Amino acid sequence: MQELASASDELSDSAERPSGLLRLTVPRAAYLFVLQPVLADFLRTYPQIDVEVSIDSALVDIVGRSFDAGIRFGGMVERDMVAVKVGAPLANSIVAAPRYLAARGTPVHPRELLAHDCIGFRFESSGQLERWAFEKDGQAITLAVSGRLVMNDVAVMLDAAVDGIGIANLISSYTERHIADGRLVQLLADWSTPLPDLTLYYPDRRRVPPKLRALIGHLRATTPATTGVLLQDRHGSGL
Repeated sequence: MQELASASDELSDSAERPSGLLRLTVPRAAYLFVLQPVLADFLRTYPQIDVEVSIDSALVDIVGRSFDAGIRFGGMVERDMVAVKVGAPLANSIVAAPRYLAARGTPVHPRELLAHDCIGFRFESSGQLERWAFEKDGQAITLAVSGRLVMNDVAVMLDAAVDGIGIANLISSYTERHIADGRLVQLLADWSTPLPDLTLYYPDRRRVPPKLRALIGHLRATTPATTGVLLQDRHGSGL
């Protein structure tokens, strides 16, 4: 089966245009912030490429599960993978609904969060609850916050925060629209910390399938124009 798959890939490689099924595993954030903005244009540009996207926040064995590539936050990518930074820089955003703040008060220092209902996030891969990190003027604080609600999906955490259930720690790209329309209020903005970059990764730099090379090239061509961030891989690849 491996020989047949390899032969099929070689036939695809020899085609004039990239073709075949491109399988990707990505967390929801990577789909929303990296793939969704370019996906329609990519499919129009490469009509012979089909794309399958698996939404999964856990670190996946892309070789064992026959994915061409994955996207994860930089700290989660294995060192033996070729890694390419994708998307705009991210930061955390502490938010709550106006109704929650009216009832419980507005924290003005991170440690005051310990007296609030904070919506927890549990990592699927480790089972650990996320600790909230803050930094200001060289002072770093990490807190094990608590609350009555724990979730493992940031989209529903966002909804819970809008519903006034508690304070949430989310990626700023999720919260910007809701802050702008008044459904959420950003807290402790001066304590905000940058998050690891989203990274596209794949296992073999010696033989990159044309369909994957096409996606990386498309991201290179479109991302700087929209985010001002230059994509570059960890090993200095010429892709």
